[in-house]
Amino acid sequence: MRGRPLYGRTGAAAAVGGALVLYAGRLALGGWLMRRCRPGPVEWLLRTVTPWARPAPVNVR
Repeated sequence: MRGRPLYGRTGAAAAVGGALVLYAGRLALGGWLMRRCRPGPVEWLLRTVTPWARPAPVNVR
């Protein structure tokens, strides 16, 4: 049967394990992004739109 969903075929441990893997990946990606561009992309956009000026560059060591 093609396209059969996983609901009812997996246990609670698989669901929790999958959620933990996704969460760990999100943490790793967030850490990499914060090291790469100091103000995050959304923060940069909000700082640009709110005062109607481009934000000052941040010195990254």
